[in-house]
Amino acid sequence: GGDGYAVAVYPVSYQGALYVTKCTNSTCSAYTTTMLLASGAGTPSIAINDDGYPLIAFQNTTSDYLLVTECWDHACTTGETTYNHSMYTSEAEDSVIVTSSPPKIAYTKSDGTQYVVINCENDLCSTFNREVHAPSHVYNTVYDIAIGSDGLPVVVGSWMDYPDVQNVYLTKCTDEDCDDPETESEY
Repeated sequence: GGDGYAVAVYPVSYQGALYVTKCTNSTCSAYTTTMLLASGAGTPSIAINDDGYPLIAFQNTTSDYLLVTECWDHACTTGETTYNHSMYTSEAEDSVIVTSSPPKIAYTKSDGTQYVVINCENDLCSTFNREVHAPSHVYNTVYDIAIGSDGLPVVVGSWMDYPDVQNVYLTKCTDEDCDDPETESEY
């Protein structure tokens, strides 16, 4: 976290709950745990915002909405979560949030036909631009989204060349909203 001690977010599948655990020393022998969601938690992602506090993106599998929590302290004991219905993600396979303020979020649709880049206009992501991309091949997973030295997003993921060859792709966005990405590089 922003204070130099580890912070993690994780779902507990048998409960469906989502927790944040914050170490309070360098060995993590002492920590605090906060429940963000009591049930319906999907796969989360975490980043540290410019204030040093966690930003957490996750899917609520009950409502199928992509949620963003802006924590107001290092342990996320206080904060605010968006319930933005226009960020509907019943098709989301995974989500990735990047360390940036305001955040950028990327995810792959579960059918593998498209990936989505969300450019938030504030840390809570209550307003945003959403770009859907339909590449010429099927994607399996978005692994990461990062900000290049020019300030523009780069999306890293993989796609399957059937029957058994997995390829890595790198998509460089040509603008902040990623509405016109450069041709993907494949590795």
